[in-house]
Amino acid sequence: MLTATQANAALVLFEGFETGLGAWTPQSYIHPDAIGLFDPTFTRTTERAESGNWSLNASANGFNADGTFWLEQPVNLPAGTWNIVLSFQLWSPTQSEINNWEVVASVGTINPEVEEDLIELGETNRDGTWIYYELDRTITLDQPGTVYTALGLNIVYNDTRTYGFDSTAITIVPAPAATTALLAAFAGVLGAGGRRRR
Repeated sequence: MLTATQANAALVLFEGFETGLGAWTPQSYIHPDAIGLFDPTFTRTTERAESGNWSLNASANGFNADGTFWLEQPVNLPAGTWNIVLSFQLWSPTQSEINNWEVVASVGTINPEVEEDLIELGETNRDGTWIYYELDRTITLDQPGTVYTALGLNIVYNDTRTYGFDSTAITIVPAPAATTALLAAFAGVLGAGGRRRR
């Protein structure tokens, strides 16, 4: 369930998929010349979880050795300079040194639409367990605007696979001058509770 907290002038948006996808929306892209199946899906499961009882299975057909699929969440912010950390846990079923898919993410003012809009954070199959990833960016908004966050996978090997996502968090820390604007913008909207990052 999506939770939002105010702590030390920070905004934390946490999602553990206990009741749904929260504010995350599935997106995908494959090159127009690709043929055959792709079929990317995000489905909730109780097979495993990094926190709570639920997580997400992220599955796709890698027939083309091409295709990127991700979860996207926009965040509206007041004008100011913000340090934004996107973090999440990724589960791989096995450990492998070869034929892995790329773990990708994005934080910025551009709405990701294609593979090139996301950057590689690492590879899947680093271990047959949960692995922590994060992307840290400083964003300056001259006027109120939207920051887009995204996390997902880029297919680089032709195989059908399933990975897991859990414990996603977007942590937004304002520069001192933006603190008042942040608190005013979210006052009365944010819920109580929170989660300490592992």
